[in-house]
Amino acid sequence: MEPSECVVERKFSLPGLAILHRLLETCRLEAVSLQEGGLSGAFGSYRQGHASFCSFATDFALHGRFVLPQGYYLVCYLHEVAPESWCVGMSLAADTMLLVLPGNACELMLGPGSRVSMALVPLHGSARRAIDAHADFFGLPGRQFALFKPECHRGTPLRALYDMLYQGLVDGCSPQLLRLAETGATDFLADERGILALSDQVGLFSPYSANYRASYPAFRKAVQYMRDHLQHDIYMDEVAAVAQISDRSLRMTFDDLLGVSPTRYLTLLRLHEASRQLSTRGVERQSVKSVAMSCGIWNLSRFAANYRRAFDEHPSDTLMRACSVVS
Repeated sequence: MEPSECVVERKFSLPGLAILHRLLETCRLEAVSLQEGGLSGAFGSYRQGHASFCSFATDFALHGRFVLPQGYYLVCYLHEVAPESWCVGMSLAADTMLLVLPGNACELMLGPGSRVSMALVPLHGSARRAIDAHADFFGLPGRQFALFKPECHRGTPLRALYDMLYQGLVDGCSPQLLRLAETGATDFLADERGILALSDQVGLFSPYSANYRASYPAFRKAVQYMRDHLQHDIYMDEVAAVAQISDRSLRMTFDDLLGVSPTRYLTLLRLHEASRQLSTRGVERQSVKSVAMSCGIWNLSRFAANYRRAFDEHPSDTLMRACSVVS
């Protein structure tokens, strides 16, 4: 990677809402907090040229999906994850790695206390060729993402480098971040060498498979239906029919995978979408009412109360902050 100016942002302690917004801006993780109020954590990001790196930790559970821009891929390193965490229905463990390509349908749930680092990197030239050359090893054809067990990168520098990135961005250890930049380690993480380091090991191990939840396909259909019809009234019997399961199975599925009911998740999904819209550039042309209605929320007084309970601020506060940033 060619030398370029580096930009570092450290936010050692942040409200959960701010972390969710930064995850979307920096590494394109569109996430929903699964609990209300008192959300907090830590976040740090580092930009070098067209590559973006971030590390974060949260004290709340979240469910998210990656919405990568075309021409980019993402590597996610899970330093530590809560036992209930999963990715595409498979349980996650500490030191698991995730490779995500654009156009994927990859989603995950991270429990409280999870610590994660990510790299969003341009997908072109040598990196593209390295991924294409090892697509079968990685299990990429047909799904556009790959999970790697800890043993798949044992003997490579990947764990040490991502640990240094986390220490530099979240723990506030500036020497570690400086060392990464000076030694060219961030270049290693952002070009084909990181991919090749994985490819040397992956073929020696069986594909990633850990406690797959049989209910995940139905869950995914249900969540996608909610997202696609968010601005309309949604009834749980409709969601269950789309997922091809009973109402009771729908409730059990959401409880198993997220620990909340489908009705509660739909409420949270609407609130988070409203928050994203209120925080978007150009939002000064919108009103709280118009945003709420675009998310299928018709009772504005209840919306304001639920929003404050979820995010510890009023929707108007989020809107005013976004407008002040734009101006």
